[in-house]
This record gives sequence, C-alpha cells and structure tokens, in this order.
Amino acid sequence: MSEQIREQISALLDGELPEAEQRLLLERLERDPALRTHWSRYQLISDAAHQTLPPQIDLGFADRVMAELEKQPEYHRQPASRL
Repeated sequence: MSEQIREQISALLDGELPEAEQRLLLERLERDPALRTHWSRYQLISDAAHQTLPPQIDLGFADRVMAELEKQPEYHRQPASRL
C-alpha cells in the first residue's frame, strides 16, 4: 500500500479529504479487503487517541456488513439512467 493511500485514509478520517478523492477512496475500500483492514486500524487508532473506544471491539464487523450487503439485490441494482 502506498504512502499516498495511507495519507488519504488519514485525511478521510479527519474529514480533510476532498470530495472527489473521497468517492475514489470509498470505491477502493469497497473492493479491497486489505484496504478496509487498514481503514479499521486507522479508525481504531483515532478512537483510542480521542478516548472514544467502545467497550468491545469487533474488527470483523465491516467485512460482515459488506458480505450481507453483497447478498442484497438492491445493492447491485444499477442507478436509474438520466433522460
């Protein structure tokens, strides 16, 4: 993973990533399990730094949610075309 991607993940967590880059990064996060793992670690670090950790941490939660979304037909539906 490149340093640029790490910086983008950090900026996204801090709310500092430009909108156009946000969309691209979120698309990559959707496709790349390793990138989601990295995102989870950065989120955990951020929560620890802000002392907002939950009582119990479930590192597999995001992957389970994505797996369930993949099962939903609405998730795969193409957006309506514009006239």
